[in-house]
Amino acid sequence: YLLEAQSKVRLAEANMRESEERLRLAIRGSNDGIFDWNFKNHEIYWSTQYKSMLGYEDHEITASEEEFRKLIHPEDSESFWESFNNYINGNLSEFSCIFRLIAKSGRPVWIHGRGKALFDQEGHPVRFIGAHTDISYIKEHERQLKEERDRAEAASTAKGEFLAHMSHEIRTPLTAVSGIAEILGQSNDIVDPGHKKLIKTLKTSTESLKELITDI
Repeated sequence: YLLEAQSKVRLAEANMRESEERLRLAIRGSNDGIFDWNFKNHEIYWSTQYKSMLGYEDHEITASEEEFRKLIHPEDSESFWESFNNYINGNLSEFSCIFRLIAKSGRPVWIHGRGKALFDQEGHPVRFIGAHTDISYIKEHERQLKEERDRAEAASTAKGEFLAHMSHEIRTPLTAVSGIAEILGQSNDIVDPGHKKLIKTLKTSTESLKELITDI
């Protein structure tokens, strides 16, 4: 019985080691930074990758709430803690937040943070575990797309202003020509049928040009 029990224990330990190794490999392959916040003893764990994505070696920074508050970009601090508190207090079904952390070099790193809280029987949070993903490249792509869109909109606005200005500049002399043709067409001094035909052609041509400008 003892030999069988020891065999089961060794098998369980081997399976546990295998599971832990599989988890370590999965974490390393995902490039996500893993965190584990124990609310009871106030201890926080940050994985090596978590620190690495911020430019730190494993020994260069110590995980703590105080240190994390320093790392959050000042413009994102309020929104992050609001999302965190809403989740912990049960107002959100899941924690998912996009914010910036300040890297060792001083540059902001865009983070997509996701986490899951564990609660005791009274409903109090006792642990918060999750992952941080560096999405800076996505944000950079979004910034480039916005710049391209802004340039396209500016070009479209400039084109519209140019066409409006040119339309006005061309329409003004055309209106004068059309008015003169109208006056000449109503004049009794012009009796030559050929001249009247030319005046009529002049009038219809200017009207056609003004309609074309309006369409453009």
